[in-house]
This record gives sequence, structure tokens and C-alpha cells, in this order.
Amino acid sequence: MAKKKAVLKIILSAALLCSLAFTLYHFSHTAYAIDVIEAGVVKVVPSAIPLNQTGTWFIINVTVENAPPVYAVQVELEYDPTVLNATDVIQGTFLSSTRVQTFIHWYQKVHEEAVPPHAIITYAETLTGAPTNLPQGSGLLCRINFTILTEGVSRLDLVPYAMVDSTEVGVYFLKMDFTRVKPIALFSGFYGSALVLRVDKAQISEGENFNLTCTLYPELVVDKTPPYAVNITVQFRKDEESWKKIDSKNVNVPDLNEVSVSFIWQKPGAGDYKVKAVATIGEKVLESNELLVKVKAVAVPWWQSPMFIAAIVIIVVIIVTVVLVKRRSGKAKT
Repeated sequence: MAKKKAVLKIILSAALLCSLAFTLYHFSHTAYAIDVIEAGVVKVVPSAIPLNQTGTWFIINVTVENAPPVYAVQVELEYDPTVLNATDVIQGTFLSSTRVQTFIHWYQKVHEEAVPPHAIITYAETLTGAPTNLPQGSGLLCRINFTILTEGVSRLDLVPYAMVDSTEVGVYFLKMDFTRVKPIALFSGFYGSALVLRVDKAQISEGENFNLTCTLYPELVVDKTPPYAVNITVQFRKDEESWKKIDSKNVNVPDLNEVSVSFIWQKPGAGDYKVKAVATIGEKVLESNELLVKVKAVAVPWWQSPMFIAAIVIIVVIIVTVVLVKRRSGKAKT
């Protein structure tokens, strides 16, 4: 009888433990459930920022269209920190248009160890209290100020909404009932020229080659939609001389993906040069950024230098002259 009671207690304890485990599992998966709906479109405006001088700055707008009534917003944008630096984020007018006080917070994380390096800037804004007149429709979410660090191009990519390690990332809105609103579409931006020229080394020694890479970004080519053919010519000039051709290649551009072409400038002479690329698409002509490159003259061994050779010649002439003079004076005495 005692054994039966002990077994019954074990069974009841096990049942209670199973019930408790099921309850905890149920609450852990329902208490934190997130409802996500799709609505609205978020854009970077303007979508294409032309190449500009190092040290200057520009501002992009992040806008929304057709948003439902929302209480808060988060914007995340990814860019190349080796080319740009996000120096400030300015509040937009979308949430503040209700004249309800808002709370703003922004920060950025730079991942220099990543390949390629990238940085993500996060802007969050929320209404306070319990307003009845929530913002909706279209408007300006925020403005981001960028400083140009160096020559190059950078995508200005809006990060899609996702759950990463229990953390919500990307662009999304929050409704009063905590429902997340994921944009139906994101339209990102791009900084830089439609045609960019790069070089592996800015300085070489005489007798070496420059390896050049020219990249065309079709999404920045105005009034031209792929597919099309393009002729890319790389040119150089020294001082104020006219531009001279290094090489030329024909390339097919099938879609909006970037197209890169490699060139080798073989053994240029010593001096300082400017190098650029020119792309011809039908009647449209695009010019790239100009690169400043240097070719160092090869150091001549001292025994091959003109000064040393001239000195040897002078010494030989002096010796020969002295010998001839002595011979003549000797003959005169005899």
C-alpha cells in the first residue's frame, strides 16, 4: 500500500511539473508575441547624391508615404564609414505635426572590422502620453547630415525590419497597441559619381605599372536605362598638357548592377600625372573623378651617375695631360 502511494505521488509530481513546464512555455511564447503588419513606403530623398569634394557635406531626407496612424518610428540606415561620416540627425515633421511632445534618440555603430566596413545610424522617435490624434499619411521622418571623408562612393541603404537575437532592427513604425508596421517597400539612396576611377597605388617607381579599375553605377546614370553599351576610356595628362589616351574598352550594361573594368597603365615615365576615365553612352558623356598619381625616377647607382662619370673623365684627361707634358719635357732635356 505504501509503495502504491509513493508511486502515485511520483506520478502526480511529474504531472504537476509537466503542467508547469507547459504553462511557462505557453506564456514565454505568447506574452512577448509581436504582431507585424505591412503598410507605407519609406524613401531616401534625393536617391542619388553626386560626387563632391572631400570635407564638404550634404543632407538626405528620410520620408514616408501612406503610413497608418502610428505612435513611434525607428529608422536605420547603413553607409560606408571610410567614405562618409554621419555627423547629425535632425528631427522630421511627421510625428511632431500632431503638436504632441516627442522623445528623440539617435546613435551610430561603426563596424570597421567588417569586410567591407560599414556603419549603421539609428534614429528613434516616439510620441509621449496618450494622444488621440496620431500622425498618418506622408511626411518627413528625419534628416541626416553627412560629411565627405574621402573620394569614393557609398550606398545609403535603409535596413529592412527584422528580429535579430531578440532585438528589433531596421525601419519600422509602432502603433498604440504595440503592433509593428513594416514598410511595404524601402527605396534607398546612393552617394557618388556614376563613374568612379580607382588605382591600386598612388605612387610607383619608374618601370612599374599602375592597375586601374573603373566602375560604372547605372542607377546614377540620368536618362539612361539598361540594357545599353558603353565605351570607357582612361586618359592621363602631365602638368597642363592635353589629355592622352591610356586604353579604351567596350562594356555591356545589362541591368542596374554596377559594372567594373580593369586597365593597366604600363611603365609610365617619371613625373606627376592626373588620370581620369570617360564613359560614352550613345551621345551621353560621363567623366569620373581625377586621380593624382606619381612615378618616381629610379635611383641611379653612384658609379653610373653623370657627375661621377664626368669626374672620372676629367681625372683621366688630367692624368693623360700630365703624362704627355712630362714626356715632352723629358724629350726637350735630351
